[in-house]
Amino acid sequence: MWILLLLTVTGCKKDDQDLQYPAGTNEHVNSWILDSMRVFYFWNRTLPAQPDVSQDPPDFFDEIKNVEDRFSILADPKRPLTLKPSLSTALGIDIVGLDVGGVHQALVTLVVPGAEADQAGIKRGDRVLAINGTTVSRDNIGALVSQTILAGKITLDIEGRNTTVSYNASYPEDRPIYTYKIIEHNGKKIAYLFFNSFKQRAITELQTVLTSFRNVQVTELILDLRYNAGGEVNIAALLTALIAPVKGTDIFAEYRGNSNLGTRRTTFDKALSRIGMSVAQLTAYRPSLSRVYILTGSHTGSSAELVANNIAPFIATTRIGGRTLGKDMASFEIRNSQVTSWIINPLVYKLYNANAQGDYASGLAPDVEVDEFSLLPLKPFGDTEDPLVNRAIVTIVGRALKSSSVLQQKETVRIWYDSRNIADENTAGVKVDRKDL
Repeated sequence: MWILLLLTVTGCKKDDQDLQYPAGTNEHVNSWILDSMRVFYFWNRTLPAQPDVSQDPPDFFDEIKNVEDRFSILADPKRPLTLKPSLSTALGIDIVGLDVGGVHQALVTLVVPGAEADQAGIKRGDRVLAINGTTVSRDNIGALVSQTILAGKITLDIEGRNTTVSYNASYPEDRPIYTYKIIEHNGKKIAYLFFNSFKQRAITELQTVLTSFRNVQVTELILDLRYNAGGEVNIAALLTALIAPVKGTDIFAEYRGNSNLGTRRTTFDKALSRIGMSVAQLTAYRPSLSRVYILTGSHTGSSAELVANNIAPFIATTRIGGRTLGKDMASFEIRNSQVTSWIINPLVYKLYNANAQGDYASGLAPDVEVDEFSLLPLKPFGDTEDPLVNRAIVTIVGRALKSSSVLQQKETVRIWYDSRNIADENTAGVKVDRKDL
């Protein structure tokens, strides 16, 4: 079936008129985009019959997308700005702008381990006073961050530091695992894992970490996915199989596409086979758990949401934090170097779990709602006073911790800027390979 579909995209045109467009023109490129979308796009029936193919490809792509589509991507590696680099991708940090009781402040929410920002001593919770010599305000923070990414360097004035922090963009490779630890409380051994991206390099790291949890006989797991924007479906299956007592023949995910693609159900072993593994191989790493607590927020997207939804049929799951992003669809890459350097990552499948539960385009609601910013300054990931971690521990042990008693901000906290939003847009959906299906 895939051979036929690929021939439809790369070898055919919808009429003789398209063949007359000179190679490299907008008309030539956009005709290929339209033909590809007519075959694979989830909303292919809503594509316009005769769109204006003379437009610049990004404008054309935006015009033909369905109004419900927030995440399909068209990018050209030769035009870097189409790839929408984020602050964390380029400079290893994320910043949020808050109104706390009427006072505006900008805080560092994330520091990529090993990046220049980390080496310079920047910490989660640091208050940023100025960027590149300009005092940060609600009106200018977006422009300052954009200018910084384009310039490829940053200078920060941070509260409590006598000198500025300056470094150049290096596009550090984001680590899938930021931190993990064992929290012992009230006779329970609670494992904590901050997992930030579903990449191939996570395979060995996950096996090592889960083995360490198993060796100390943890009985509870807090899986922190609050800033995880997603990634590859095979790694999502791997993480799920390392936590939940699944069998290789169990259904990991159901994919529902358009009339060309139909509906497909993928077992755990089928998904894992793409990375040369099986469920039987993973049982040796799996700790004995009866429940998992998943920390979520508005930046939990794509494969992170897939895990949060698709693990539920196999192990009791409690989601703590905020509503997730709402990327309930899968995408795959479409390219044809003979036509153009543009690459399409369209949304092609709606995703469901083994119980046919899905349709979370508005996000997955938490079972226990907790505001990450209800306690300031922000605590390091895994700290027992972090509001999300704290609530998970309280839920596990059945009583408040003496150290913090789940302290709350007295002032109302409102977010008016978040650099992480750009990172959320850089993943079209759960990344699948057409050969996986």
